[in-house]
Amino acid sequence: MFRSNLKQQDSTLLNLKDTFLKEIMHYWTKFNHKDDNLDFASTYIWYKSHIKIENRPFFCRSWLRRIKEIKDLLDNDQNFLIYNAFIDKYRIKTNYLEYHKVISAVAH
Repeated sequence: MFRSNLKQQDSTLLNLKDTFLKEIMHYWTKFNHKDDNLDFASTYIWYKSHIKIENRPFFCRSWLRRIKEIKDLLDNDQNFLIYNAFIDKYRIKTNYLEYHKVISAVAH
């Protein structure tokens, strides 16, 4: 979470149950958020105010071990991996719709 780049108001959209963690995230986002990103491919993908699904910053727990940055979703030509190539490369259990939700959010 602390590699995230959330706007302070987006930190309230996270489903955090622990009140202490909520408070930490509130202050962390106040001091940590940056509006610009010069290196798109190396951007950490999870919990970003600029990358949302259904108008919320998102996180896919099942992807975390293998996918951390946008470049993990790109092929050698810097295009997004097609679904089957993604599955073959990372062996992540996900479906076509979930994969394309993430790609659409990142590409937006």
